[in-house]
Amino acid sequence: MENYLKEPSPDKQITSEIIASKVRCIKAPYNPDAIIFSFLISKYANSEGDEFALSIRGECPIKLEIVPSGRVITIFDKQYNIGQTSFSSLFPISVDDLIPILTGMFSSLVLERRPLTEYERNVLSQMENLGVSVEKNIKIPNYKHLPLFSSLTMSIDPYIPDMTGNREDTIKALDELGIEATDKLEDLDEAKLNTLMMRIASSVMKVNPKFDRTDLITDRVYYMEYDTLELAFTTLYFLDVRGIGDLFQLVYTPNYAETLITKFRDDMAKGFKISGLTETTQYYVVNSTLRSPILLQLIFIQQGRVRRDKPILIKTQEGLFTSRYFYVNSGKEGLIRVEDKYNSKD
Repeated sequence: MENYLKEPSPDKQITSEIIASKVRCIKAPYNPDAIIFSFLISKYANSEGDEFALSIRGECPIKLEIVPSGRVITIFDKQYNIGQTSFSSLFPISVDDLIPILTGMFSSLVLERRPLTEYERNVLSQMENLGVSVEKNIKIPNYKHLPLFSSLTMSIDPYIPDMTGNREDTIKALDELGIEATDKLEDLDEAKLNTLMMRIASSVMKVNPKFDRTDLITDRVYYMEYDTLELAFTTLYFLDVRGIGDLFQLVYTPNYAETLITKFRDDMAKGFKISGLTETTQYYVVNSTLRSPILLQLIFIQQGRVRRDKPILIKTQEGLFTSRYFYVNSGKEGLIRVEDKYNSKD
């Protein structure tokens, strides 16, 4: 995980000030946390039938930015530096908005591979009164409600060679450890849990020598049957393959998260392969059947093999593709064919 200096404490009135401004336009980066926060604002600021605009490329009086020092919110000529704290965590807590707020927060944590800020920890503490639970446990998706083989095959960070994206090999590895395919994490005794953690750590270290067993344990946050880590992976995946429409629906109809998670699990259950990474002066090309450039970047960042400032292109039989996250000026949503912009003559 990356380390950061002491964070500024965000002004709790920022969201109220934006809504009170009666501005109906926000400029935001093509980032799930910023987009979710913008849609949350629109949900409550869109009074009297006024149309609300989210701008990715144009200018608006309200502007969200992600800069090297963190995040900045501009309201007309007034700037607020909120450090690494997620935009979504600034939104007033209510049971109706817990799912989108948590999704925005943890998409930020996963995408940036950072720890919770003190402000975000305080927000989670307040959410506990509404049913959010926080515990220290293993960093694999939704271990409370899924069998281990499913959680392990969906593990993107950490990426586990021979398990992530490979259902059959995961089941085989668990069998070698004396763990049934249908077992959940809570079914394991201490000995089996320790053996599993050693097996995961030793596998990850093959591609990430800096990884150790302590990196497997982190803050795990659940709300009802929703695991925030799984929500984050799901959101990043669908931002890539379909665009911001799913995030809009998640904000306005939070139980839409169930539909997205089910579809994400179905897609991950099909498995995927990563068979090569090459670099040019402009971009990285990944041979993979995983359709998400963002998730592929996360995998290779762990291994120290890519930089954040270079686009990820996926090479398939149909050609080279990326997403609007890396090609923001395209104006298109979902996966984008990019041969016209990035050609093999680099």
